[in-house]
Amino acid sequence: MIPTAQLPTIDETRPFPPPRRRGGSRFAVWAFFFAVGAATGAMGAVIVINNQTDQKLQQPDRWPRDMVASMRGELDLTVEQTAQVRRIVDEHHKAIGKIWSDVGPRFRAELKTMEEQVAGVLRDEQQRRWHEWLEKRRRRVCPNGPKKGDGPHDSAEK
Repeated sequence: MIPTAQLPTIDETRPFPPPRRRGGSRFAVWAFFFAVGAATGAMGAVIVINNQTDQKLQQPDRWPRDMVASMRGELDLTVEQTAQVRRIVDEHHKAIGKIWSDVGPRFRAELKTMEEQVAGVLRDEQQRRWHEWLEKRRRRVCPNGPKKGDGPHDSAEK
């Protein structure tokens, strides 16, 4: 047994220190980066969809032909099935083109507004890098798609 004289004494007049909260700032940093990543991913998806749709609609005969050729190979379609599928795809391609002609301008306007609002919170150097970032992704996703000067953030500069 330890003699009482060697035990540490407790000062009962001094309050206990407040409990330490650990990880609160780390959580905030991780949450911030998660939110930025989610917003970037969503914006990237919008750009990809916009560019791919625009590219396919700029070459109206190509994507139905490519789709049917891909289906023929993947599904081992017969000649008769291929003809039937081609008629179906062509019919719906025309309907999709009509829908996109109504929706496309609104979609591009919304994308342009988003890009301008993001640019509005950035400093000049960040804006330059923002537009370079967007352009790099456009080129990667649609190498034959719209070039600089054709994108939503460039239309005001023309």
